[in-house]
Amino acid sequence: MKLRAFFFLALLAPAAAPAQPSTSPPPSFVLIISDDHRADWMGHKGHPFLKTPNLDRLAAEGISFPNAFVTSGVCSPSRASILTGRYAHRASAPEIIWSNTSFLENQTTFAENLQAAGYRTGYIGKLHLGRDEESLPGFDYWAGFPFVGNFHNQPIWINGRKTAFTGFTDDNIARLAAEKIREWSSDTRPFCLIVGLKAPHIPFQYPARMKDRLSDAVFDKPVTWEEPKPGLKGNCLLATEFPPAIPAYGNFQNWVRSYGRLTLTIDDSVGTMLQAIDDAGTKASTMVIYTSDQGYSLGEFGLSEKHFAYEQVMRVPMLVRYPGMIPPGSRLDQMVLNLDIAPTILDVAGAKPLESMDGESWSRIFREEKPEWRKDFLFAYFNEWVTALPPMHALRT
Repeated sequence: MKLRAFFFLALLAPAAAPAQPSTSPPPSFVLIISDDHRADWMGHKGHPFLKTPNLDRLAAEGISFPNAFVTSGVCSPSRASILTGRYAHRASAPEIIWSNTSFLENQTTFAENLQAAGYRTGYIGKLHLGRDEESLPGFDYWAGFPFVGNFHNQPIWINGRKTAFTGFTDDNIARLAAEKIREWSSDTRPFCLIVGLKAPHIPFQYPARMKDRLSDAVFDKPVTWEEPKPGLKGNCLLATEFPPAIPAYGNFQNWVRSYGRLTLTIDDSVGTMLQAIDDAGTKASTMVIYTSDQGYSLGEFGLSEKHFAYEQVMRVPMLVRYPGMIPPGSRLDQMVLNLDIAPTILDVAGAKPLESMDGESWSRIFREEKPEWRKDFLFAYFNEWVTALPPMHALRT
């Protein structure tokens, strides 16, 4: 791998390939997006301690892309790219969105295109793109909460009505999603449901059932633990100093174990939704995509959190199951991006991807033996806090 820093915006990837005509009924889609899940923290990726049978099942029944990346390393930009198929600076979300309404006022999500093509559409869970308790255009069903929410007893605004919930928030999100999957699978109209999980975002507040998990696991510190990057001198994310990192847990082992326990809840949530698809009998006609908005630093170069253009941040899980297109246990080494999710869904649905999208449809790399495909991408982190969180642009090849 070569990583070259540069300080201008590169030419963007070409628009997605046009949709191909199909005589089969259009499929439904379940897109699951977690928050800060490292690509290597799954059982089928060889992690020595994590048991993730539901994520492993998705990989075995479809594909777990070995080279999947995001083009931004923080929540709002990455999620804006997923919903629009565009680089974050072209999706009105170059930075974390606190109260900025530019994305809400100027962008079109792929859900609007699906809705126009006859799909029912829904969003459940964390969004982090502003006014998150209010439905975005293009969605028939909305269940969200403001900003990042809480891990326990978080109220959820269902179609604009505040509804009280108790317990672990991701359990509630997964149950709402399972109910909607069963309901919408009961007739022939296709649907797209997007589910935003909170785990494993800080603070690492896992449910009681995870309290004793990984207690005996001993995690090695990264080989770059004592190799801080000179260009990041003075940044506020040092693992030993950032308050939500090691200082909150006392030592490296407790910190990483807590991240791992919260990560294990993702597998539970995915399992709840997969069971709903099984119960509905729609596995063959439902494309399931699991990914994360970015990875996470657990001491690499002495860092915590995400933001910066390093492998543990840029690489993400990207699991896709759709029997009509993807043979079980497939492996493709192409470089796929979060930008590709929107054009892929539109393409597979039979709705032509927009010319303005920077991503490409994955159907081509499954359909063609040796397709021409991207060789690099732009990673960008914009921030005005130049000392605390230095901005960074990079070309990943």
